[in-house]
Amino acid sequence: MKLSHKNSVIDKEIELMLLQDTHSKAYPEISIPIPSAHEPHKYNIKGIAYALAGAFLNVMAGAIKKTIPDVPVPQLLFVRTIYTVILVSAILLVTKQTQELRKSFTVPVILMAIGRTLCNLFYFTSLISLTVSELITIYSTNGMLSGILASVALKEPYTGIEKILGLLCFAGVILIVRPPFLFGQEIGPDQVDPELPRYIAGIMGFLAAFFFSASQVTIRSMKIKIPTWILGFHIQVNAFLFFAIYLWLMGGYRPLSYSEHWGVFLSGVCTFAIIHLNIRAIELEKPSVVGVIQYSQLLFSLLFDVLIMGTFPSTSTFIGAAFIFGSCFYLIKLQNSDGK
Repeated sequence: MKLSHKNSVIDKEIELMLLQDTHSKAYPEISIPIPSAHEPHKYNIKGIAYALAGAFLNVMAGAIKKTIPDVPVPQLLFVRTIYTVILVSAILLVTKQTQELRKSFTVPVILMAIGRTLCNLFYFTSLISLTVSELITIYSTNGMLSGILASVALKEPYTGIEKILGLLCFAGVILIVRPPFLFGQEIGPDQVDPELPRYIAGIMGFLAAFFFSASQVTIRSMKIKIPTWILGFHIQVNAFLFFAIYLWLMGGYRPLSYSEHWGVFLSGVCTFAIIHLNIRAIELEKPSVVGVIQYSQLLFSLLFDVLIMGTFPSTSTFIGAAFIFGSCFYLIKLQNSDGK
């Protein structure tokens, strides 16, 4: 079964996905023209603006959890999917993609959606103890993890330099999380134990990156073109069912206050807007440029922590972030120099 969607935007979406991952050989049947090195790229201001807006909202969609700390993560993710499913469904109806949607219900797509649901669960849970900038930094290791998973699942090469960069990313995560068995106990005698220990939250942030990478590799293994809105529909519906069953079995659902409900609503709207902005960005700008702009999330998350939450990263967090982002940018440089 193959979905035929001859749309240049979809080709660009696949190219962006591959550039964000470590390798780009999963779609050999797709020919992506590479501009000559002698032709300077003319940056599209509107495309860059869309990408920056998407990166900003991606931070805000998670940072909202910090403003409504008493809302349980499963309930937050369940309620927000109600809004996103309605919005995404409307887009599919307007763009007449329902026929392709029916054909897309396959095992790999469902596994991809499950991976993204687990990614969101670990992502939002880690925010209980980590700052937004710490989590965004840890989450940025998903590119390295994609390379490792692709080498195992898709038998793609994983070079020595990529292994070294992966180790640097892992060292950066350790410096950010500062596990007590390496750095000692950071809680003073007069302080209350946190609801979730930092090192556990760090592990969950790393698991969020892992499941995101696993979902990306799953998409690449399918070797078919599936529009982004359809993938978004599967992700949101899967999350709705997953958390609905969880709340039904485990309980814990409680009435939301007015401000909490608006916070959850805004998180859902941000999620919907991110999909639209990323699609518009890669319509107008090179996927490699859009991929690099995504790293502006570190700046946005740092501004949120300092200006809104009144927290400032520690020295070890800065060093760990330098390890992770230095490795990621060097990997992007290697990919571009190799013509990937």
